[in-house]
Amino acid sequence: MQKNSTKPSIKALKITPQILYDADCEHAEGPMWHPAEQALYWVDILAKRVHRFEPGITAHEVFQFDKMPGAVVPTYTPNEILISFEDGLAFFNTHTHELKYQVHYHENQPNMRANDGKCDAAGNFWTGTMSKTAENAAGNLYCFRPNGSLHIKIANTTISNGLTWSADTCKMYFIDSVLDGIQVFDFDAETLEMSAPKTVVHEPTMRYFDGMTIDTDGMLWVAHCGDACIRRWDPSTGEVLLKIDFPCPIVTSLTFGGSDYKTLYITTSQENMPTQDRQKYPLSGAIFYINTAFTGLKTNVFGHLNHSQP
Repeated sequence: MQKNSTKPSIKALKITPQILYDADCEHAEGPMWHPAEQALYWVDILAKRVHRFEPGITAHEVFQFDKMPGAVVPTYTPNEILISFEDGLAFFNTHTHELKYQVHYHENQPNMRANDGKCDAAGNFWTGTMSKTAENAAGNLYCFRPNGSLHIKIANTTISNGLTWSADTCKMYFIDSVLDGIQVFDFDAETLEMSAPKTVVHEPTMRYFDGMTIDTDGMLWVAHCGDACIRRWDPSTGEVLLKIDFPCPIVTSLTFGGSDYKTLYITTSQENMPTQDRQKYPLSGAIFYINTAFTGLKTNVFGHLNHSQP
């Protein structure tokens, strides 16, 4: 895939991430731009919270739960989101605070939790599980369909992370952080068939590949946990096109949003940071944004327009 030469180049520019909200999260993850609400959601996994923030009016809400959330996606029902918790998936009404569990993961063990997730273009919710101690091959990548069925699509994952699809929906990109790179599959969103797996990026010298999103040029944006940066990758060559540094070491995930999908929102963490490091990097756990020269793909919504719930 070739880059669009008409796009402005920002490779040589000094880009400084701006603070959207100093949320002081323990482990912020999974930013999601809600297209109907024009609001940003993210999870604080360790604090068992889901955050909602409206950038235009700086309105901030926090929803507290008794289990760790791993990811959140929009549905077509007003005031409703779908959350992957450590033991299963549940619809949550942000106005009434009603929580309705739909399905539990196959492993359903207390040492497991959810980690990262998104919807594909057909309205299926994909989310991974992992051991709370990152035990090797303990998790799975699941797909939850609008008809209520739950399927394991990649078994024995370790740290299921970044997940995104090409604009034509024919390619699915996936990160298991212990593999030091990015995998791609040929993909059919209607049948869920995944085939011809291939590694398009493999860089063991760079710190952990974490959350991921994609732009309209087909380039992959990856948060590098522990490397204090995000990178823009060309999956056709494995080349780094752009690196943006952050004032905190644990950069966890990112997504495009805003009315034009040109704003990049980035989550960070202070998980397991010693006290001296928290003092050295006081913005760890904050939410950042960057106004970019690129456009992201629109957020996919769970379910179907006329009936979001199974």
